[in-house]
Amino acid sequence: MSKIEPRLEEQIRRIEQAGQVDREFPVILELTSKPSAGQAEVVDFSELQRQVRAQQQGVVSRLGDLGVKREIRQMTLSNSVETRLTAAQIRQVAGDEEVKRIILNRAEQVTA
Repeated sequence: MSKIEPRLEEQIRRIEQAGQVDREFPVILELTSKPSAGQAEVVDFSELQRQVRAQQQGVVSRLGDLGVKREIRQMTLSNSVETRLTAAQIRQVAGDEEVKRIILNRAEQVTA
């Protein structure tokens, strides 16, 4: 099973066929949870934020190693990271064991 959502895969295929290999896609990287031992008690939001950001640091570091120069936004409550990546970077990140899923970050238009 691919970590890259089908809608994003299709966008990547179209862009690569058009020869635009350097185009960046707005993505959200959903990360795997790493439960901490003894977390039965309730923690305040700032403590939760500190713990999640510490868990996300490995992925954020590897994004920097891949040459990601755009903003990397860490999202605490969803344990995810928002950024812009090329198709090649998306494929590399998909191999990271801490990444659960990669989805296209695009506003949906809802019509009645």
